[in-house]
Amino acid sequence: MPTTQATIIYALERGRVPTSMPRSSRILENVNFDVAIAPPVPLRIGMAVDIHVLRRITPQAYNNEEEETRYAAEPADITGTIIGIKSLELAITEFIVKNEDNWAMTDVAYLSVPHVRGVTVYLGLAHSIARTLLLPLLPHTRHIALEDAAAVAQRAHHGTDGEESVGRRAGA
Repeated sequence: MPTTQATIIYALERGRVPTSMPRSSRILENVNFDVAIAPPVPLRIGMAVDIHVLRRITPQAYNNEEEETRYAAEPADITGTIIGIKSLELAITEFIVKNEDNWAMTDVAYLSVPHVRGVTVYLGLAHSIARTLLLPLLPHTRHIALEDAAAVAQRAHHGTDGEESVGRRAGA
């Protein structure tokens, strides 16, 4: 089976929901994320993704006069394929990611991303037609702001020795 390079998605965790049956041997959960930094390529069904959780760094934690938002990112133990779309809203598309890590506690992740066609989202022909026809009926429930000038510091998983590497700037 050929392995494809997973695209790193930087997202803010919005919530967790337990999904296991009572008295099961594993406690699984579904995790909801808001994509805060535009992905390098538009998200689409069938795409391999690796989700990294963003944590906001307070301005007091660094001495810098710049007005940019800073984040620390670390792997969320969610690497998988986008298998479908959970919901379409006026401003947001929510993708379903099936976690392929059998040892992780997360079974499914939901990625909510602002719907910017060709920038953050690529829909196939059928979904594009359905979205176009349903556009007047789609609800506008919330807004997710994309960070254009954020700096991301990538942290090693569980910080073995506190090392961190400087990540990319959003929009760069």
